[in-house]
Amino acid sequence: MRTFALRTIKNIEKMQETVKKVLSGDFNRKKALMFLLTALLTICVWNLPISYFGIDGLTVVQQRVIAIFVMAVMLWLTEAIPAWATSVVIIFVLLFGVSDSAFNIMQGS
Repeated sequence: MRTFALRTIKNIEKMQETVKKVLSGDFNRKKALMFLLTALLTICVWNLPISYFGIDGLTVVQQRVIAIFVMAVMLWLTEAIPAWATSVVIIFVLLFGVSDSAFNIMQGS
């Protein structure tokens, strides 16, 4: 029971250090580069011709979901942003880029 308490305290201390780094504006060039690379790859997949995927009957919405999946995987693998932030980004991109209530410019034709 004592080792569990010690591990819990160490985990809390780690989380507090991470929060302090984030709130202090600690800029990490590697993470910024990984985020930029992820954004570029997502934009490329988002704008590829549908015929490139080789899937018969693929719609624009399905292609966009594939692009969002690529974005999510890249953000999780590179840890460019925290996992919880990736989840929030996915929800917003799905809401504003894929759903029926998406912005007019983002709606597929």
